[in-house]
Amino acid sequence: MLLDLSRRLWPAAALLAGALTLASGALPGPRPGLPEDPTPHFAVPGAGMLIKGGEGQSDLRELLREFGSITGETFLYDEATAQVLSATHPGLSDDVQVAPEAMHAVLHSLLSQNRLALVDVRREEPRLLRVVALDSQAGRYVRRAARFVAQEELAGWAPYAALPVTTCIDLPNLDENLVQQYMRQLLVDTSQERITAVPQTRQVVLSGPADQVHEWARLLTEMDRGARSIQEARREAQGE
Repeated sequence: MLLDLSRRLWPAAALLAGALTLASGALPGPRPGLPEDPTPHFAVPGAGMLIKGGEGQSDLRELLREFGSITGETFLYDEATAQVLSATHPGLSDDVQVAPEAMHAVLHSLLSQNRLALVDVRREEPRLLRVVALDSQAGRYVRRAARFVAQEELAGWAPYAALPVTTCIDLPNLDENLVQQYMRQLLVDTSQERITAVPQTRQVVLSGPADQVHEWARLLTEMDRGARSIQEARREAQGE
């Protein structure tokens, strides 16, 4: 099932208060926020598709075939993943008409809910993507194929919940080691998710599904801004 990120993230915000540290020397300038308007990293297809619910619904393998016929993308998978796809259905009670602009987000959501990931094989057209069952032997290596996404571009990748990504975020007002310690409590699948402090840099590397990495980055960015406000207030109170 999709993870309830808000339930997982916000209890950690209180824990992260212990990670606030006073920066020595001049305070850094304002940190840019993450963009809110996602940009399409998968081309919008020329048509949508109907996903049938109830007794007539297709399995995910058949849905991928139909999806690929519309988008022009080719999906590859091994035998273990093929068995998972054939045995899994969307679980809809009614038919759902998916608009063209929502096609990729819906597909990623269906795959992610069923512990399936997408890995780029060929990023240029015609696009090839490998579907991997995370509970299979091949699933252990999905994180190695994660795409690096710059911090400021994360929002554009957030709709693609089945795509593994890695990013490095700057936290000039937080202790990166304490951030790593507390944020690791959020990890549910340590084979796919990782939070690693970069020593002496005030940076943290985040790895995991694109939507989850985006939410982690949002939380930490907000915490860093809060830390900066506290530092400024203290400096003002001390007359600096």
